[in-house]
Amino acid sequence: MWLGLMWVWTAGASEVWINELVADPAGADAGQEWVELWASEDAQVGGWRLEAATHPGAWSVVAELPADSAITAGGHLVVAEEAADVGDAAVVRVGFATALGNAGTDADAVRLVDADGRVIDVLAYGADASGLFPEATAHADKPGTDEAVARVPDGARHAEDAEPTPGQPNPTPTRCVPGVPGSVRLTEVQPDPDGADAGAEWVELIVETGRDLAGWSIEQASTPDDWGGRVRFTFPVGAIVAASDRLVVADADADVVTDWRLPRGDTLGLGNGEDAVRLVDCGGRPVDTLLYGDENLDGFEEDDGTIPLDAAPAPTSGGCLARLEEAVDQDRSATDWTSLGRCSPGVPNVEPVSVEPVENPPASGCSASEALGRPDGGRPGGGCATGLGSMSWVGVGAALIVRRRAARGRAR
Repeated sequence: MWLGLMWVWTAGASEVWINELVADPAGADAGQEWVELWASEDAQVGGWRLEAATHPGAWSVVAELPADSAITAGGHLVVAEEAADVGDAAVVRVGFATALGNAGTDADAVRLVDADGRVIDVLAYGADASGLFPEATAHADKPGTDEAVARVPDGARHAEDAEPTPGQPNPTPTRCVPGVPGSVRLTEVQPDPDGADAGAEWVELIVETGRDLAGWSIEQASTPDDWGGRVRFTFPVGAIVAASDRLVVADADADVVTDWRLPRGDTLGLGNGEDAVRLVDCGGRPVDTLLYGDENLDGFEEDDGTIPLDAAPAPTSGGCLARLEEAVDQDRSATDWTSLGRCSPGVPNVEPVSVEPVENPPASGCSASEALGRPDGGRPGGGCATGLGSMSWVGVGAALIVRRRAARGRAR
């Protein structure tokens, strides 16, 4: 018996996106909802499923695409209920087994799953969308009645409420003004405020040259794989800043003065140890990155592509991480940043206190700065301390590393 083999090409996660949806049409929702898919390359999507969730982990099948469903490169395919008004769009009409959520309480999400059960894309919308659905490739606010949640432009990581355009390119509300490393710098960060962190964190930036920041984003990550899935804040249309402007982006309840505040329920979600935060321009290019937590065991990259072994210090509760010299960026978090016990949002960073060397050493032969540099402060009876009794400095270093690694899970 001759057995024929059929090769089936399946699009990957980077090629097909949930591009637009209307979850709350005017009047009764049932029968009028729709979801638009967009592909950057030709894609066969037969047997793929749309699923919806009103809280994490509770996914229900909305609709399955017919076996012959396909999208051409740069094209759109609308999956719509029978009564949905989608104009002349290329459409697959199906009955939705589950309604799309309206994000009435917090956040809802829709995801695309291929015929093999792999999650291809997730789009979340509503209050705390990034917190409840961190795996989403884009987050948006709760849409109004008859408004769409749309990626702007098609396939972008930025989504927002917009006028519905089923089967047509999503509007581009502003031209993308890309940045180069150093054009905008992170200068101060508070990942660990006093008390509960959620709702009270903030990030400060300084602008080297005036520009339009619309579509630029602040991202957070606990591992390098998190980048792109944890967009915490995106500058809106009209975010035009002047040279030397100092900007503070803050959670809703952060005790700082700022023009850029996250919606209540959302948070920057900054980790407290061995984590990272970065600024990304509207084209998705990292402009400035901060790695912190003393060590870089997870293998984060700096802006120049190198993977250092160390990082900026871990933050202290109520304190801040601050750039040592605001005008200097060496792409080395460990040397560019320090930990300060007192924060200075919106103004130049507080200068760290340094110990002045003593010109004339005491009669014992140990300088004051050497004594301060030793954990035991020098041996009684004169002479400089050269160790810690029976415990060597190498042993101290090893012990500290073990403590840091053991505390990694607790710090996040």
